[in-house]
Amino acid sequence: TWALGMFGPDAKAAVPVLIVVLQNKAKLDVKGEQLMSIAVETLERIGPDAKAAVPILIELSRNFIHPASLSARIALRKIAPEAAEIIRAI
Repeated sequence: TWALGMFGPDAKAAVPVLIVVLQNKAKLDVKGEQLMSIAVETLERIGPDAKAAVPILIELSRNFIHPASLSARIALRKIAPEAAEIIRAI
């Protein structure tokens, strides 16, 4: 996944798979949490073409105890600044 992020916007075809990784968070162990963080960072690098991931990123960003919460907030700023503003207001 990390290497995928190096492609930036050209990796937009992977967005649906990255969303599935994030949606399966309940099934993940510590290595899975690392994978989630990498998935979030990859979505951030893809940028606005990853808008389909906004709902799951919002969900993650609201869970302050989740390790990927801060990364999700950062990704939202790049993918959908309007969504990031909403989260900041909450």
